[in-house]
Amino acid sequence: MTYTLVSHGETLGHAGAELTGLQPNVRGWHFRPAPAFARVSGLLLEVQEATSGLEELMPSPATLASVREDERAAFVRNAMLSDPRAPRFLELMDEVEALALELRDEGGTTLPTRTIGVTELELSPKAFREVLEAIDPDADPALSEVPPFYLLVAGT
Repeated sequence: MTYTLVSHGETLGHAGAELTGLQPNVRGWHFRPAPAFARVSGLLLEVQEATSGLEELMPSPATLASVREDERAAFVRNAMLSDPRAPRFLELMDEVEALALELRDEGGTTLPTRTIGVTELELSPKAFREVLEAIDPDADPALSEVPPFYLLVAGT
């Protein structure tokens, strides 16, 4: 199934080949940006960097499992507030939430998601082509000629 990433009705790009073997309740795809992606790419990539910088503050999966699902977001937020980078991270998360990102299938039905993110992959064209061929042998080789390459991830 093909999905389109949408923000307030505007197409930001399309999900390509789907990756397998990710964490439970996580789906990922090769992301092919549309021209409108340029408007939000800086924000989404800054979130990627900020998230990497704060990963050590994230509660472990075991700790999160012990917290009621409806309280997890607040629990994570409180765990991160002790870091001086946290205020900017929280601002970024609010900005991403304001994008109202959705994944829609060919029929326009929204895929239920908890989170959606786009990550820039730091791969050479050759390495990316190998990854793309492994997940979709029929993929157009032109998709792997010119970086940047992106991964679209959704928590379901």
